[in-house]
Amino acid sequence: MAIFTRGILPVSQSVNNESVTFAVYDIDLIRRLCAEIRAEQNSQREHDLIALLQAVIKDDQEEVRVRLAFLTSKYAAAISDAKAAD
Repeated sequence: MAIFTRGILPVSQSVNNESVTFAVYDIDLIRRLCAEIRAEQNSQREHDLIALLQAVIKDDQEEVRVRLAFLTSKYAAAISDAKAAD
């Protein structure tokens, strides 16, 4: 029985001449979970793995929402200027 932990890959990027570091989910974790789900013969274990996969994805989606809210508030003026230019 394999135990998976949430793997995070830090990514650094420059935004408006500031270095911003954020995290994305480990795609290898998602792939391993999917492979294990596909190969699993025990239906209960399969359901447990699917629940784990859903939890990892839900957690990552929530993290993206929080980061977007932060970026939106931090760069609200730049976003407003960009919308006005369109």
